[in-house]
Amino acid sequence: LQKLLDGKGKVEIGWTLPYQHTILPTFQSINHRWHTDENVSGYEVVEQLEALRHQYPDQFRIQLFSFHGCFVVADCRNHTDQLHRVVLTLDDSNDNNSFHQVHSQNYHPKEVVHSWNEPITDPAIVQQFVDRVMDPAMTPPTHINYFSRAITRQGLGDCQGAIEDYSQVLQVNTQDEIAFNNRGVIYYQVGALHKAMADFDHSLKLKPTSVVYCNRGTIRTDLGDCRGALVDYQTAIELDPHSALAFNNRGLIYSKLGNTQRAIADYNEAISRNPNYALAYFNRGAAHQKLMQRQASIADYTQTIRINPGFTSAYNNRGFLRYELGEFQSAIEDFDQALDLNPQFANAYNNRGVVFSKQKDFQRAVYDFDQAIAINPQFANAY
Repeated sequence: LQKLLDGKGKVEIGWTLPYQHTILPTFQSINHRWHTDENVSGYEVVEQLEALRHQYPDQFRIQLFSFHGCFVVADCRNHTDQLHRVVLTLDDSNDNNSFHQVHSQNYHPKEVVHSWNEPITDPAIVQQFVDRVMDPAMTPPTHINYFSRAITRQGLGDCQGAIEDYSQVLQVNTQDEIAFNNRGVIYYQVGALHKAMADFDHSLKLKPTSVVYCNRGTIRTDLGDCRGALVDYQTAIELDPHSALAFNNRGLIYSKLGNTQRAIADYNEAISRNPNYALAYFNRGAAHQKLMQRQASIADYTQTIRINPGFTSAYNNRGFLRYELGEFQSAIEDFDQALDLNPQFANAYNNRGVVFSKQKDFQRAVYDFDQAIAINPQFANAY
């Protein structure tokens, strides 16, 4: 798709994920994004498609449907190198990936379609699919379809649409604890903390689970109720002693309360349960940094980056420690990497400016401080 769009082609996609009555785990304190089961690769695809939609707003459109079926309308080049539009559909009646002939004159775009079929080139039928992207319909309007579309909409960043769909689910079934939780996660994403709290309360009354206690603990933390959050995380651990998430989040509370050693102990527990838990390594690195244990902190930030090379704050924090140790070039490289990943990272600009200033490279230092101020005019240190 990227190559096609770079070549000025246009694409329309109709997309639906398979229905799964799935709970959305807690949001993370670093980026507030929700995470799904890593085996559900469809959600990762949706996020990739959403990135393309933002990058090519005039060439790429994607629409969500409530039925099971996907299709792609795309520009293709024929043997004379001319662009023409085709439709690819998925055939639900086949389990293999072989191509199957579609009799286009009898094909209706609402037909439930899993393996890719022969391309459709009939312009009239291609237009029918394009019209569906422009004006979709909920067919049929069931709680299953609303639930499926809600998860997909959130993956595409349509939080308001996802909230509306979960509300439709809850009108049909007021006892759906998963829908309450998932809507609460989205309310949190849009900053409606008290609505999120109410949804988590409803979910826990219907069915107490470790994940939802973690979610409510995050809300309580943001509202300044650290003691209440501590109780929620302790309950989450009692319900699921194998929850790396609960130990990590309780560690954050201990850190906020000034008990750094207990925080490190909880991060250790989280890592022992999930050795690939990048956020737990990052949090433990921050705790070591607070205790001035620089080498241990650098080791944790380095492990964070090994697991998640896109973790911008790990590069920034490690760069600051390397600066403190006099490793100026390594520090600059870390800040460079952080800024490559996030060009709006004001703190990384400021930190790199400090290193340049220490090296008496004042021109580049001033440039970095200017960038930090342009991004965040309230950044006092940059002035």
